Amino acid sequence: MKKSTHELTKLNNTRLILRTVYTAGTISRADIARVTKLTPTTVSDLVEGLIQDRLVDEVGTGVSIGGKPPTLLSVNDESRLTIGIDLADHELHGAVVDLRGRIQVSKSVACDQTGEQAIALTKDLIRDLVAQVSPEQLLGIGLGSPGLVSTNEGIVRRAVKYHWDEIPLQQILEREFKVPVVVANDSQVAALAEYHYGIDPNEENLVLIKVGEGISAGLVIGCTIFAGDGHGAGEIGHICVVPNGIPCRCGHNGCLETVASLRGIAQAVRVVFPEAEGLSNDAVLEMLLHSAAQRNSRSLQIIHRVGEYLGVAAANIVGLLNIHKIVLAGPVSLLGEDLLAPMVDSMKVNVLDVLSNQSQISISQLGNNIVQIGAAALVQQSILGLF
Repeated sequence: MKKSTHELTKLNNTRLILRTVYTAGTISRADIARVTKLTPTTVSDLVEGLIQDRLVDEVGTGVSIGGKPPTLLSVNDESRLTIGIDLADHELHGAVVDLRGRIQVSKSVACDQTGEQAIALTKDLIRDLVAQVSPEQLLGIGLGSPGLVSTNEGIVRRAVKYHWDEIPLQQILEREFKVPVVVANDSQVAALAEYHYGIDPNEENLVLIKVGEGISAGLVIGCTIFAGDGHGAGEIGHICVVPNGIPCRCGHNGCLETVASLRGIAQAVRVVFPEAEGLSNDAVLEMLLHSAAQRNSRSLQIIHRVGEYLGVAAANIVGLLNIHKIVLAGPVSLLGEDLLAPMVDSMKVNVLDVLSNQSQISISQLGNNIVQIGAAALVQQSILGLF
């Protein structure tokens, strides 16, 4: 028991030191001891271990304030690489990500499969990316999946897109690749990426609304992903916004996804623009972007209506959680200000003024790789304690 407690203390202190160096960028051993309240001897011993593991490097000397100049330390950002996978789109997207969220290698593969076939394609994509990383560098694999995911158990409870129910994806992939695997909802890891790499670090709370083939929200509350008691927090895509509306793939009618997702938008565009018939949803979005840039009134009307529906969803989030920072991400966010302005207006008229005036909606700048970056960040958080 005593040995176990000692090892846990050592692990926690090592993580604290690594996190301190990571946050500071460059820092001396003396300053680490000052910030962490650990003894200089403890800091020196644990830093030596981090250097041996190549996680931390000595990178020069600082300014002397009397005596020998201090040696500065910095995290070796490429000492560990993580594979991040986005399963939420009509393609599978994967990336090799360093400790600063920078993508080193990326690859995408088409996926119109479900069930076991989708898992097989996921394995193939991961296998291709693993081949790009030396074994000693590979920290683990993170996946952002659509649907309800129990991250603690590594189980996809339900993903309508893949017809998955109670799939132990973590176990399946750890058995295959012999490295740690973390699985979470795609919007949750996207919110984690936005929290660490996209916003003011002083913010403690964030809601990210991800709009692509589906719609869901990721919540970071108190600096931590909030998944809900049943792992379904943020599943706003299947809230009814149009009573008796269009049938949704979930089996209900009038869900937010039917009118504001990429699929819903493409369907609306095809009704108004016959030339869009036969085009993929991505191609339809490109067509809508081009038409809106030309200030076509019919295109702008479609975008405005989508913004209104998303604004209602944002108003519900603000009214329930009173979180000030809401970020829009996913392919549909490319519609930019034409989408954002009506969304903000709709949010303001559907919630108390005192709450809406405190809230800000913006568009993520992390682009299409946000889920891969966030999935990798979750691995870094769980294994190294970087965040």
